[in-house]
Amino acid sequence: MDRIAAFAYTQARLQAHQGMRPDAGTWRRLDAVRDLAAFLRDARETALRPWVLGLEAGFTMHQMELALRREFGSYVALTASWQPREWQAAVDWVRHLPALPALQYLLLGKPEYPWMLADPTLQAFAHLDPDARLTYLLHSEFAPLTNTWRAGIPLPAGWRQHWKSLWPHAPKALTAPLDALADAIEEQMAAATGNPDADGWKMREDLEAQLSLAFHHHIQQPAAVFLHLALVALDVEKLRAALVDRVLFPSVDKESP
Repeated sequence: MDRIAAFAYTQARLQAHQGMRPDAGTWRRLDAVRDLAAFLRDARETALRPWVLGLEAGFTMHQMELALRREFGSYVALTASWQPREWQAAVDWVRHLPALPALQYLLLGKPEYPWMLADPTLQAFAHLDPDARLTYLLHSEFAPLTNTWRAGIPLPAGWRQHWKSLWPHAPKALTAPLDALADAIEEQMAAATGNPDADGWKMREDLEAQLSLAFHHHIQQPAAVFLHLALVALDVEKLRAALVDRVLFPSVDKESP
């Protein structure tokens, strides 16, 4: 089975899951629901159901974020399992992206936060002193990131470098869109960081539109898998923002008795 045929085999699943993403109407309806318990109840009746099913209104924000990170990791692993064997490791590597900010913090030798000790990804090394932490990481699944960081390469660039090393040998026509995807995300992050007055949500909407168009242009190619995961990540980011807003600024409107 050639590469295109192999991705054709998994495209039906990608298309189905792409179609299950929440649409603009779903987000508008949920945005009007200010009470957290009601928001979660209504979200369970939408395409967001898998992401909020295990959440409760009494959770702290850290508990909610942990649940979202775990669900995203599980989703990436599931998506990787659909792919041709030679691409599975590259897809699965996406699981580690949400850990980069915390990993960067811990590699700098800073003291752990209590929430890190509840995170299965971090708890094994977050409590260690900086030297022991580094030793642990050099023998863990984060070793590629730790090695590049020790060489002076920022973690996002180190993540991308290892990601590319996991790609199987393939024609440039199949790998060029992957570089374009990474470039688009990095450019958006740089623009948001470099301009504190920028409209972050408008930038994300523009990025989502760009990635959605690219997804339809790269059907039955490796790029479709990573474009889909990038779009799902944007959905999770939007959901996280809605939850943060309702946890930190709970509704003060009460129904009249």
